[in-house]
Amino acid sequence: MIIITHHKDRVVQIENNSVSVSGDKGLHLTASIIKLAKEYPDTLLVWVAKEYRDFLNLDYFRNNKNFKNTLQSFNPGDNYMPNDIGYVEETLFINVNKEVKYATWLMSATVGCAMSFIFNSIKSTISRNTPFDYYLNSIAKQAMPQGLLCYSNPALLITSETLSTSTNSLTIKQFFDFIKGNYKKRWLFLLAFQQLIFEKRFTFHYAFLAFFKKKDTVIFKPLLEELAQNKSKETIDVLIPTMGRSDYLYNVLIDLKNQYLVPKNIIIVEQNAAPESVTQLNYIYDEKWPFEIKHTFIHQTGACNARNIALEQVTSDWVFFADDDIRIPENSLENAVMIANSNNFSAVTLSCLQKGEREKIGRIIQWSGFGSNTSLVRSEKIKNLRFNMGFEFGYGEDGDFGMQLRNQGADVLYAPSIQLLHLKAPIGGFRQKVNYEWSEEKNYPKPSPTVMLYKLKHLSATQLNSYKFLLFVKNYGLFKMKNPFTYFGQMNKSWKTSLVWAQKLAQRHG
Repeated sequence: MIIITHHKDRVVQIENNSVSVSGDKGLHLTASIIKLAKEYPDTLLVWVAKEYRDFLNLDYFRNNKNFKNTLQSFNPGDNYMPNDIGYVEETLFINVNKEVKYATWLMSATVGCAMSFIFNSIKSTISRNTPFDYYLNSIAKQAMPQGLLCYSNPALLITSETLSTSTNSLTIKQFFDFIKGNYKKRWLFLLAFQQLIFEKRFTFHYAFLAFFKKKDTVIFKPLLEELAQNKSKETIDVLIPTMGRSDYLYNVLIDLKNQYLVPKNIIIVEQNAAPESVTQLNYIYDEKWPFEIKHTFIHQTGACNARNIALEQVTSDWVFFADDDIRIPENSLENAVMIANSNNFSAVTLSCLQKGEREKIGRIIQWSGFGSNTSLVRSEKIKNLRFNMGFEFGYGEDGDFGMQLRNQGADVLYAPSIQLLHLKAPIGGFRQKVNYEWSEEKNYPKPSPTVMLYKLKHLSATQLNSYKFLLFVKNYGLFKMKNPFTYFGQMNKSWKTSLVWAQKLAQRHG
């Protein structure tokens, strides 16, 4: 382990196994990190602002061996990137919960670590004289979709106190340069336009200046995954809500029966709103199965409620959230557990494609979503979690549940190598007409109040403003109103109606 202490982007001290090395003293921090990575190709590099040197959690670095393909940092204070990044970035990766280890490309020079391999395997057009904060954020932003696992991790320090540090602050010009370097060119002017609308700031001259800057290029090749064998014989419960799909569900059970890693329990919550209805799943009682089937039949419909009933019955080490119209290759559950254990992941969403679709992602990546029909989650992470009933019969419950996991420190990874088949049964969806409370509103809510509920819960103020702006622009021309003032006036009324109903849902269901 090599510790690089810095001040104002200059190296102050380098310690190699507690021995001070003075060779790079005074060198630019970015250049020094890259140089050290080449000199010590199999070493953990730790950087820290001199104000925090005495607060390094050395035990964490010594005892934790899981640094493969990871880049970690932490800043107890304000992020290097301004809040205006929300006008450009819509993902949850920028809304960092600093109380837990959280997936994000927002990196910091305050304190951080990565194996030398990370820097050696990155090919980048970013200058070595670039401020280290800027360099870290750029490589994380572009390498994250290529398989680099990036985290904000408070465990790197033994204090959460915010000190006055010597790290950089991003200027407005650098911010626009960063947008040009890491996003499509149109976002320069979309950013400036939104700053003018929502904050009454004129920044178009920065957008024009950045327009001619070359785009930053970052190429990262992660280490190949080495799967840990499932020797611990961990157990799995499979959770399946179902309604009117007995034939499809039967095939799912056959697939689960044939798994190399056979589940311990299959938890089925069957729904039928008709008061006199009875189960259609007689085969779960008439046939022999190599697992216990916990079957609950209810007259209340709704996937959120059904999954919550099932979650109360989970007893195994892992829970696999499944749908009733998927097909599961026989090695799927075993491989999912091996991938999770190899990387100490707590949640893994598997690829689930329809017939004829091709998987576009080539490696394990941190994912901004969560699939409640194709995800493996360690059970200890969901003990106190439930699907929010405010999303019942709407959209957003998957994403909300994923955010609950992340706020507990459980990253959600996407594993494209394990591919399930989604049959997309023709009797899918909500399968019955839903009479929403807001159906009679004169100004029909837009977006849907359940979508708005998700946005209110998990987006920053700038992200919400950006979502509103882009929603209004994208829908212009889809309606009969050609007068832009009339259109935007009507859309604003529909937006306010959606806000009112979303706030009611939040009050009822939290």
